[in-house]
Amino acid sequence: MHALEVLDVRATGSTDQSLVTLADNWPGGIDLKDVISPRCFWPRLRVLHLDSVWCDGDELVKVLLGHKKTLRELRMDSVHLLSSWPRLLETVQEKLYLTKAIVDADSVLTGCSEEEDTEGAIEWWVMTCKLRRAISNWLCCRTRGKCPLNKDYLMHGYYREA
Repeated sequence: MHALEVLDVRATGSTDQSLVTLADNWPGGIDLKDVISPRCFWPRLRVLHLDSVWCDGDELVKVLLGHKKTLRELRMDSVHLLSSWPRLLETVQEKLYLTKAIVDADSVLTGCSEEEDTEGAIEWWVMTCKLRRAISNWLCCRTRGKCPLNKDYLMHGYYREA
C-alpha cells in the first residue's frame, strides 16, 4: 500500500451501476469519508482522481494537504461539495503544487453556499469549456488573479433542502 502512486476513487466503475441509477440518487456517488480517511497517507501518491464523490470541502482539503509533497495531478469529476467550491479551489491553488488539474461535471458543478444570506443553499455552477480550461490553468498557477469560478457562472436561484 505504501507504494501507491495513483488513486482512482469512483462510483461508476462497476458494470452493474449505471449513470441513470446515480442520477436518480442525487447528489449521487459515494461519500469520500467512507473511502478515504483524512488520516490515510500514501507517501508516493502523485495522482488522485475522484469521480461521483460527495464530500465536505474541509475533509477533502485534509486529504489533499496530507499529500502536498507528492501530489501533482488532481482530477475531480462530478464531485458534489457540501461546502463552497470557490473556497476549496482557492485553497488547492494556494497550497498545492499541481502540474495537472481537472475539475469537471456533466454540465453543472454543485456545492453549497457559504454566504450569510444563502448559507447552506445548494449552488449550481454552469461548467463551460472556457471555465474548465480557466480553472485548470489557474490551479496549476499558469494564470494569476482570482478564482475563475465566479458569480458569472452561478445559476440564478438557489435550492434549499426541506
